[in-house]
Amino acid sequence: MKRCYPPTAMAADRRPPRLASALIRLLLPAELEDVVLGDLREEYGDRLEESGRLRAAAWFWLQVATLQPLRLRRALRPLEGAWHPSGRRPVHRTRIHAMEAFVQTLRHSVRRLVKTPGFTGIAVLSLGLGIGANTAAFTLVNAIFLRDAGIPEPERAAQVFREWDSPYWSITWNDYRAMRDYPGDPFSHATAHRLRSVRVGDSDEVIAALMVSGDYFGVMGVAPRLGRAFVAGEETDVESGPDVVILSHAFWKRRFGGDPELVGRQIRVNARPVTVVGILPPEFTGKASGIAVDVFVPDPGAVGSPGSDNLIGGIRLADGVSMAQARAALASVAAALNEGRPASRQPIAFTLVPESEVAVHPGLDQAMLPMAGLLFAVVGLVLLIACTNLASFLLTRASDRKKEFAVRMAMGAGRGRIVSQLLTESVVLGALGGVLGVALAYGGLKLLLSLPLPLPVAIRLDVAPDLRVLLFTLAVSLVAGLLFGIFPALQASRAEVAPTLRDESGAVTGGRRKLSLRGLLITAQVAIAVVLLAGAGLFLRSLDRAANVDAGFHPDDVALVTVDPGTTGYEEEEGRRLYRTLLERTRQIPGVTTVALGTRIPLQIGIGRGFGIRRPDVEPVPGREFRYPQVAYVSPDYFEALDIEVLRGRSFTAADDGDGSVPLILTEATVAALWGDRDEDVVGRSLVVSRAGGEGRVVGVVRSTKIVSLGEDPEPMLYLPIGRFHQGQALLIAEGSGSAAARAAAMRAAAKELDADL
Repeated sequence: MKRCYPPTAMAADRRPPRLASALIRLLLPAELEDVVLGDLREEYGDRLEESGRLRAAAWFWLQVATLQPLRLRRALRPLEGAWHPSGRRPVHRTRIHAMEAFVQTLRHSVRRLVKTPGFTGIAVLSLGLGIGANTAAFTLVNAIFLRDAGIPEPERAAQVFREWDSPYWSITWNDYRAMRDYPGDPFSHATAHRLRSVRVGDSDEVIAALMVSGDYFGVMGVAPRLGRAFVAGEETDVESGPDVVILSHAFWKRRFGGDPELVGRQIRVNARPVTVVGILPPEFTGKASGIAVDVFVPDPGAVGSPGSDNLIGGIRLADGVSMAQARAALASVAAALNEGRPASRQPIAFTLVPESEVAVHPGLDQAMLPMAGLLFAVVGLVLLIACTNLASFLLTRASDRKKEFAVRMAMGAGRGRIVSQLLTESVVLGALGGVLGVALAYGGLKLLLSLPLPLPVAIRLDVAPDLRVLLFTLAVSLVAGLLFGIFPALQASRAEVAPTLRDESGAVTGGRRKLSLRGLLITAQVAIAVVLLAGAGLFLRSLDRAANVDAGFHPDDVALVTVDPGTTGYEEEEGRRLYRTLLERTRQIPGVTTVALGTRIPLQIGIGRGFGIRRPDVEPVPGREFRYPQVAYVSPDYFEALDIEVLRGRSFTAADDGDGSVPLILTEATVAALWGDRDEDVVGRSLVVSRAGGEGRVVGVVRSTKIVSLGEDPEPMLYLPIGRFHQGQALLIAEGSGSAAARAAAMRAAAKELDADL
């Protein structure tokens, strides 16, 4: 407390405004009048000398207007009755309440930061970038792995897979039917489903649909908010049931404005009229995390192709049934399916994964978790650099404020009070950086997810900050504030009072320690930066090497358009005619030299198998009768359009679409897998195939290409004629000169001329 001077002792020209002084006397009791008013008058006198009467009077009135005397009164309330007009000192020491002390410290910290806007702005921006990167990473992890999918009792539901090339291979409809009909009812509900793309109404938007068999919503434990679920055995698990659809709540809101009268009305899905029978609750997001599943329809195609392994199974345990009992029941199902199965065929076995342990897909989850850990490590290092940088700044500021700290300590402030003051300032900076970080993370992720991606369906992640994200950001902000503030605070609290007040050199004890601490912070910052720069350099080098990897094909000057006649209701023969016409129309586009169709191209996302081959002159390996290479269905000129070299034999021709043995084109890797020598001349040789009559004939061998990733070793690949095995969706490929983007637009326009709904 500063020394108080009675008004009579002050020169008349140093007196503050009388009216303002009178107002203060009205606000304060007599015991505290001299204490508070004396401090204000002394401060007024100092300001009078520094800035003149006008500014000093304005400051004095500001104290009255902002009720500063009342705040001082609250601070001095414990002293009421201890001060007397006689000027006697208080008979006891007072203790400020912890909350009042915190509020005072916080108010002082905010004032200090406001007075240094340059430093505050740089600090908040640095922290905002570091905290924002961490918040963005956690938001992605939260959206994919942690958000509630709206499934009641997820520990009682499970996904079912076959053990094939991996433990998480898809199942067949026959597998699902065996689970559904298993005696003893260990499963209260069973389902199988697969993901497809569809169009709704007249919109060109391609959205994700889940084609379901059995009681899908019973397995999920979800009842529609409006309407009803599918009737198993009448609308699902039949080849010719009624055309019905159930919509997600988000899609119902977005496309139909939340019309409650939509249930019972017809809409068009893939150009076919279907009846809306239900609207799902908003909390149910399905299990295809990241992929917005908006439409649910029965799957009659699975019933018609019971041996195709392209389904994911699902069960819900009956009351009292444990997961171990469910696995035992599935083992019994597999044993029943293996009865009478040839010994050369791989025996059937199932993998059971609880829904509570699945985020996207068990196989993908195992690959994504290490990537998430690496991402957190990188963004954590970025934040650590920001913290060490700010710690260095705060050390410098603390040395500039050493006289302030010495004065406060001389007046009785303890070391803990100095440390708490500085830590409060750093935590306030951390909190401001956290607010900025949330805004940067949300805006950046929204921008990133709005970019068009070469995927068959839209990826929609809910990146809005929820309570979990906000708590994470709060924790990161507090830890960051304490991390970069603790060392400068401890260093500043070591100031020696007397030498500092006398402005003696070496006024801060441990000067060499302070310099070594600053040097340590700089060393740490440089070391972390070097780690990040080294990682960035390795990444760029890997990117350069990847760009120069020989992928086995040349995508330059190639335009691609995905065409799916199935979304417009084309039957198989109609689809064949459409593709023939579309190929002819595309050839007429100026600049186009080569046109082809294919179900996939090298390095395209997705896996296509299901067509097994083996040599007839070699005894099958027990338990593995066929090899199942990657499969692509292609048209003539496919290899020419992508510049894939034909090493031996020929490409497909229109004559290959007829009956007889299946024409096959193998890659070098496939030849090596079957014959042990990639240079073996196999053109004209026969192979046993798992479909289409069981006989295939090799007509050509092409160069191996990268199939899934640039870093993979050559994998077996099998090409089949698309004209013989019609597929509902294909890529229209056009090689030529000029802009590939303009060529793709012309290809799309040509398709629309054939059918505006295509």
